[in-house]
Amino acid sequence: MRAAWLMALLLAAISTPSQAEITREAAARLGVDIVLLKGGREARGCIVQRREGDRLTIAVRRAWLESRQQGWLAEVNAAAANENHAALDTLIARTRDWQTARVTGQQLTGLVQSELDVFERRLANNPPPAVDDEPSEFVLVSIPEDQIRRVYAQTPERRQAALVAWREHLDNVESSSVDKLHKQLEARMIDWHSATVDFSDWLPKQATDDEREWAARTAIYEYAFQQRLEFQGTGDFIVRTGDDAANPAAGDLLAGLLQGSIGGDISSLLQGALGANNGPVPPKAQTWLDTATRIAEAEDVHGFHVTRSAQDVSTTTVTVEDRFVARMPDGSWETVWLTSVALDASQERSELEDRIRKDQQVTEALKLVQNVGLGGQVDTAIRFGAATMEAQQTATARFAEFLERYNQRLDGPALKWNAD
Repeated sequence: MRAAWLMALLLAAISTPSQAEITREAAARLGVDIVLLKGGREARGCIVQRREGDRLTIAVRRAWLESRQQGWLAEVNAAAANENHAALDTLIARTRDWQTARVTGQQLTGLVQSELDVFERRLANNPPPAVDDEPSEFVLVSIPEDQIRRVYAQTPERRQAALVAWREHLDNVESSSVDKLHKQLEARMIDWHSATVDFSDWLPKQATDDEREWAARTAIYEYAFQQRLEFQGTGDFIVRTGDDAANPAAGDLLAGLLQGSIGGDISSLLQGALGANNGPVPPKAQTWLDTATRIAEAEDVHGFHVTRSAQDVSTTTVTVEDRFVARMPDGSWETVWLTSVALDASQERSELEDRIRKDQQVTEALKLVQNVGLGGQVDTAIRFGAATMEAQQTATARFAEFLERYNQRLDGPALKWNAD
């Protein structure tokens, strides 16, 4: 009897996966985010959204979850299946409400009606999934905040290594150290630092938007097909761009340019010499977001695109930050897409510098400062401007990819972001 009891205990020990909790030090060596739940469950993947006091959503590789916690995957799959019909019903109701309240442009009107017709036919027919439909590589696991015991969120650089490793189908990404992933990727001649990964390709095709996500999705559609509101600037000095924008005064334009490039507020020096009596609003009084949202709200626009540059003369570095900002149901504004491009401004870019000098607004500004002893500062600003222009071209290409992904269908892919 004792022998049988010992054998049973031994078999249980070797057949039950270890539930030892990962330490902070061990988690810091990985590239994946880790969420520990009360009750012992553990999710490893990439956190796509977290709202303090509400819930966290993490994308987990389906195969990993099946190998570690098959029962949990079954729960996730069952919940998704039950939600499909309700999600489509909700999508139709939301689309109709949005169509009535905000869709006015001819192009957007046609697109929305076309999609609505498809949704209604799909709901009426309610066809089962095709047999050959491939399940998504990742599943979205939504965890209420009160069920979370601990979260280990990686830095963007460490998470980038995991994302590229997943893209390259490396083994055991969830348990491999970042150093190991680096070596494996470098062995494949992959520049993981600059590689881009479209994570949405791996997520379920149909995800139910909450009210905030739906607000962002419709804002993207309105921007793409109905009315484009765009801004550019440096620091807190921004100007509206696009066909409907009025050209800023030369004095204000140069003051803002120099303020960002030189790193100090020289607007007071330019007041009399340039005739910019009002000048740009000091950052402490009004931020770029205040300026942009004030215009957006006045024009009843729910989403805008803003490109801002930051310059560091000491390191001759220019950084271009590109954002899409959407209005939330409660009236607040959140960045739902963000990219950043940094370049060395000390490199010569003669063609771009010539284009800047030949710009009519810049030419007018240069004439204004011929006699105030700021020639060297203007040259520096133009050098930084050329680097900014090159970085902006990269950021613009990335923004175009973002728009294309999210203005094709109102029912996907999943739109997730972390609030500022």
